[in-house]
Amino acid sequence: MPGKHNIKKVIQLELNEISPYLIRKLVNQGKLPNFKKVISEWQQVDTTSEDIYEHIEPWIQWVTVHTGKTYTEHGIFRLGDAHDLKHPQIWECLQESSVKSAIIGAMNAIPGNFKDGIFFPDPWSKSNTTMPGSLKGLWKVISSKVQSHSTSQPSVRDFIDTLSAVKEFKLSPFLLARIAKQIINQKIDPKCKWRLVGLFDLFLGELFINVLKKNEHRYLTLFLNSVAHYQHHFWRNLEPEKFDQNVKAPDCNPEDNPLLYGYEVLDEVLGKTFKEINFDDTLVLIVSGLSQIPDTRSEQVGGMNYYRLIDHKAFASRLNVPSDNVFPLMSRDWQVRLEENKKEDFIRGIEAFRVDSHPLFTVSKNADGYVFIETAVTQKIAADAMIYFGDQTIGRFHDNFVNIAVKSGHHTGVGVLWSSKNLSNFGFSNSMPLTKIFDLTRQVFQS
Repeated sequence: MPGKHNIKKVIQLELNEISPYLIRKLVNQGKLPNFKKVISEWQQVDTTSEDIYEHIEPWIQWVTVHTGKTYTEHGIFRLGDAHDLKHPQIWECLQESSVKSAIIGAMNAIPGNFKDGIFFPDPWSKSNTTMPGSLKGLWKVISSKVQSHSTSQPSVRDFIDTLSAVKEFKLSPFLLARIAKQIINQKIDPKCKWRLVGLFDLFLGELFINVLKKNEHRYLTLFLNSVAHYQHHFWRNLEPEKFDQNVKAPDCNPEDNPLLYGYEVLDEVLGKTFKEINFDDTLVLIVSGLSQIPDTRSEQVGGMNYYRLIDHKAFASRLNVPSDNVFPLMSRDWQVRLEENKKEDFIRGIEAFRVDSHPLFTVSKNADGYVFIETAVTQKIAADAMIYFGDQTIGRFHDNFVNIAVKSGHHTGVGVLWSSKNLSNFGFSNSMPLTKIFDLTRQVFQS
């Protein structure tokens, strides 16, 4: 039954790290018609997150959104660490009030005590639990492509299950064919690989819309990440005047504009979603979590270069780590799972790798038997640079690592929330910390 505000349903569109400034600029250029409707007709709320820059990460802040707890309270610091979460997420709390939920792609999330609904985790999830289980094959296929070297490569059975999920959720075979064609094309031209991220957002958007059409769920979320990725990698292609013209993105062609493409993908998903919504009895929230601004701090020295291992499992095998214990994460990050008595030897080993005179990795311990590793070098590495393990030569740096980006956007803790209804009716103003989104949703369903 709807409460006193006559709201039966809440839809939370989690558009990771979108920039209101860029949206307005593109709208003023005659682009993004659905965003134009949002910024002209909906209420805008500025959101705030953490004060310490190292805590302004999406895998931290989306946990905050979903639990209503600050980083200090929930303590989740790494992508993939949600298995340590001690606080109930919003879909678990709503279940206690008999609110059925559908969670599509939520970052660093777990089902928890969630039992009756749909749960499709982010592609970096370690637990890879899907609800219903018929979505597991589809998740594995997507995860393997997002991670490049998945911790669990899809089997023939997974592909068969994927086709079953396509039929069950009425997913477009044309979009699947488009993704398949993209995967083939990027093997021929690696500099078009950037398009795959946007296509996956279109695919998740279609899954979400078809779940929405079933009209079985009263709380639904959709998490899309392409724009966050494109801003980090390709902001310079959209606003070249803000960057050193001699520094080029290594992972796209000079004439490409991935960031514009990403915003057009989000606008397309918004338009299709809006057609399926009864706005009279539905509260729609568009949430950025955090945002980005242009990053020009390293332009004079060739930019901040992000290097990713080509084969995490093969590299870790040098230190006798089984391949099943290696977990690639986003960008230059990865994790290994180790018994406690083996951690120190592994850390000493990984810290012994050098390129030129620079440490190759930084490492830190995680809870629950994991060690977190990040590629430490960000300067431009010469073509003939070698990797050393102590006094031993391992091989050429560029035979083991690929330059995946020259950073062009970085995080800011100020984000945005757009609401289809006036939030003053619920006691909320035009600014709020991210923790209050949790409170807002609970209040809607309790009123």
